[in-house]
This record gives sequence, structure tokens and C-alpha cells, in this order.
Amino acid sequence: GTYLMIKAANMKLTLDKDSLTIVNISGGGCPEVPYLAEEMIGKNLKNAPSPHDIGHTLFGYALHLAHEEAKRVCLH
Repeated sequence: GTYLMIKAANMKLTLDKDSLTIVNISGGGCPEVPYLAEEMIGKNLKNAPSPHDIGHTLFGYALHLAHEEAKRVCLH
């Protein structure tokens, strides 16, 4: 398919496989999730901020793990 979804704990990061643009972030019920999505969606995987740097909750940490796995899979 066109998209790749990476899941860590309850957080999911979806990106376009051709352009490596982050197209969706979902999971969790934390108020931080919409903030993380706003900061990352629409940005290229290479240029998107790390959830580790902008997040402050367990949801941010889980998204960081998904972000790192996406970089490992797509950029190496």
C-alpha cells in the first residue's frame, strides 16, 4: 500500500512510503497527543521534531519509540 504504520504501545505513526511525510498520529487519550500530531503531521520523517524533544508524557515516549523505528526502517 501507500502508507506505513508503526506502532509502539498504544501510539501509532503513519507515513507516506514514497515521500516519507507523516500523515497521521493516533492513540492514547492524553491531551498531549493532539499537540504532538500538530507539530509532526505534514513534515518529512527526516525533518519532523522528535517526540522525545517536544513530549512530556508516556504517550510522547511511546511515540518517540515509533518515530525511531520509522527512521530505522525508512532511512537506513
